[in-house]
Amino acid sequence: MEHSTLIGTFIKSFNNREIAILIWFIVFVGFVSSSKGVRDSAKNVLKSIFGKRILFTLLTMLFYLTLEISILNLIGFWDTTQLKNAIVWVLFVAVGLFFSMHEVESKNKRLDKFFISILWTNFKFILILEFIVNLHTFNIFFEFICIGFITICALLSTFISTDEKHSQLKNICDYFVSAYGLVVLVYSIIITINNFSSFVTFETLLSFLFPILLTILFIPFLYVFSLIFIYEKLFLRLEFFFKENHELKRFTKRKLFGLCKLRTSSLQKFNEYGMASLINAKNEQDVLRIISGFNENNETESD
Repeated sequence: MEHSTLIGTFIKSFNNREIAILIWFIVFVGFVSSSKGVRDSAKNVLKSIFGKRILFTLLTMLFYLTLEISILNLIGFWDTTQLKNAIVWVLFVAVGLFFSMHEVESKNKRLDKFFISILWTNFKFILILEFIVNLHTFNIFFEFICIGFITICALLSTFISTDEKHSQLKNICDYFVSAYGLVVLVYSIIITINNFSSFVTFETLLSFLFPILLTILFIPFLYVFSLIFIYEKLFLRLEFFFKENHELKRFTKRKLFGLCKLRTSSLQKFNEYGMASLINAKNEQDVLRIISGFNENNETESD
């Protein structure tokens, strides 16, 4: 009985715009999967995604997210009406953040700035999409037609964006997309103002805070994941530097951990400025000299 109630609540949580998007998505998947070449490519992508290593990490992430939701449930920020929001957040925010951590490390971005940008981007996304755009929708037929038309315009604009010969057509497509977004935005604001009392409710506040809290609680997982990823990258380079000298390799790993500990900023700096020097290290004294020199320079920059 509880399962049927949960499913019923989940289905009812979709508005007309989301139903239209879902229908078009199913049509698109069906059309694309009809091609054998696309099916084979999709199988290869799924095989790489669900390799043992990535699969284990994704399952760990899902376990952590389950703990997050359990915590939010204990403090009153979760109920069954948030199931759709939770699924959307996992698919479009959590998974995206998880895979973007590799880009952050490879480009040597500061994690503190990255996490601040995460919170700000999520705030804007939730405010605009959840509470202005998706709060009020048109009838299902109108939404179905508009979503299909706007999607075609957006895709067409993307495909022809690199060809100057089609710049006029691209501008027309962009105009339609922008016009639709503006109409939806203005319509939603007007409806919200006219029905402000029904907008200011605990359920609305819950829907607004829930994804933000999920993101805040997700940051420690991302931090630990990035820490492991950076250490792993450094240790792989040490495997190359000290192929035959296993004792020196273990000694260097211990000293690196003692230097950087759980500070990703120190790891990133050492990876950029100090790691290359280790290739010339022949003994423990060389390693200590390189690490000591890096530490002194790092402290001087901090002062």
